[in-house]
Amino acid sequence: ASAHALVEAGVLRDGSPLRFNHPLLRSAAESAMTDPQKQDLHAAAARVHRVEGGDPELIAAHVVKTQTLTEPWLVEALRAAAQQALSRGAPDPAASYLRRALDETVPDNERPSLMRLLGSALLRAGDEEGIAWMKRAREASDDPGFRAAIAEEVGPSLIVRMRFEESAALLQESIADLDGASRETELLLRAALVRTALGGNQDAFGEPYQELKRAARDARGGSSEERMAHQFLALGAALGLATAPQARGHALIAIDDEDVVRASAAAGRPLGQAAIALAICGEPALAERMSEIGTEEMRRRAALFGIASNLSTQAATRLTRGDIAGAAMDAEEAHRLAAQGVPMVPAGVAGIRVAIAIERGLPADAEQILIDGGLTGKLPPGLFIGFTQVARARLRLLQGRIEEGLRDLTIAAGTYHGLGSVGPDLIPPRLHVPLALFALGRVGEARDTAESEEGWARQIENPRLIGEALRVRGLVDDRVGIDALRQAVGLLAPTDYRLDHARALVDFGAALRRAKERKASRDPLREAMDLAHRCGATALQERARIELEATGARPRSVLVSGVESLTPSELRVAKLAAGGMTNREIAQSLFVAPKTVETHLRHCYQKLQIAGRNGLADALTTDG
Repeated sequence: ASAHALVEAGVLRDGSPLRFNHPLLRSAAESAMTDPQKQDLHAAAARVHRVEGGDPELIAAHVVKTQTLTEPWLVEALRAAAQQALSRGAPDPAASYLRRALDETVPDNERPSLMRLLGSALLRAGDEEGIAWMKRAREASDDPGFRAAIAEEVGPSLIVRMRFEESAALLQESIADLDGASRETELLLRAALVRTALGGNQDAFGEPYQELKRAARDARGGSSEERMAHQFLALGAALGLATAPQARGHALIAIDDEDVVRASAAAGRPLGQAAIALAICGEPALAERMSEIGTEEMRRRAALFGIASNLSTQAATRLTRGDIAGAAMDAEEAHRLAAQGVPMVPAGVAGIRVAIAIERGLPADAEQILIDGGLTGKLPPGLFIGFTQVARARLRLLQGRIEEGLRDLTIAAGTYHGLGSVGPDLIPPRLHVPLALFALGRVGEARDTAESEEGWARQIENPRLIGEALRVRGLVDDRVGIDALRQAVGLLAPTDYRLDHARALVDFGAALRRAKERKASRDPLREAMDLAHRCGATALQERARIELEATGARPRSVLVSGVESLTPSELRVAKLAAGGMTNREIAQSLFVAPKTVETHLRHCYQKLQIAGRNGLADALTTDG
């Protein structure tokens, strides 16, 4: 009867459950109560929902609003709610539940696990305070296995904040604490040490890699710990510590299948480094798919750092395949997340964005990316900083600032005791050095260096790098010239590295033209122009067109339309919408406003010349 009267009076909304008709009415009702009254009512509500088996987060939402409730079941209820919130990708409420739980009297043996869970929630929300909670949890426990797990879990957050020595110290201390008690945990810690070294502690890279190799001698990939070990062995091998077939072998043990990749990402142990190794060593399509799965899982968990990190890997693998539009889409989203405060090394993403701008014939845009990121001076160490160092070097060569470009290449190539870093296209910088030497007029040195680098590429049995080394040698060494370029084209043609193939075709066709073989030069130049267009490599396409015109041919014009006309953000939204996601789901996935999604979709419909959402899938597939 009271509810009926209140509905008639317009105070409550007609329906079930009963709600106030307007937020102002709710506010007025609440303002009539004292704070102790509110706390008592929240405590009563929490008890009722618990007795009735209510949703854990509903119970917790009441508990955090009262300090008067202190009952034995409270801590476990808050823990369950936090775990549920984390499972649905909501770290912020999870952290509030856990803070409230830690205000209670918690047994000493349970407090470390609660502190660790709070640290994990804060780190997933991008809050650096999570590191302090993790370290407190570690100090509060004398269990070597628990302490080791925290050292490994907190490592990536320390690395992206350039706290390499701190990460390494925690890991080494935990290895000593274990004293051989757990082989699998030790494998995980040694893999994390290599990860730390790759992040920036390059002087200490060789020893942890060799220790990991010894520890993983009998590992067959049957556990998550063994797969983590193999992924870092794969990356080291791909960078030149072993052959490309050996790197692929390690990576395939790590990855195994799509379910393993998804489960590893869900457990907070993504296999992105194995994907990079595959992209370097001849399997870029598989690498791209593995990166996509990792990104999907991180989106499901709403793990912002994981999303940004996976998008960077995904952008690099797509750039390696020659999918410049896809790489730009990923790199721009990763950059946007970094700009929103997601902790990561933004220079790695900047390097990919610079490389994309160069391929699109936009050197001024590339320079602005460096300026905006404060990346025109000395760069910090690290594998992914190599992305920027090499991209900046390529830009400097393009600008005629050859000495600066050579200096950047030399630094990047000397990383990790001469092992070297990789550029955003996952090509080692050492293979670019002969071009810089040649541009400076140091022809003899350029020839000798190019010959040496070809020998290195053959030694590690990497067909892509052999093809690239032959292309470079053909440009700087007139003793092998056209023959080396012809071999490069032949090696790269059957691979999935379309952009590398297009570049080799342009150089081969241009060399034939300069040798007065105009008719023979036209076919490779036409093929290069078409392939560069399909890659979205505007600068290379234009160069092929100019070379083709110089042979007396009349290349057809290529109009930019369809998918190629979409911006990276528009393409991302179009793909998600074509996959069946609603505007609200897309907005939540990309952390943007629903209005932004609507605007992007409207532009997509106009550019793709379709009536609406139902035509997206066909338009993207047909144009793809």
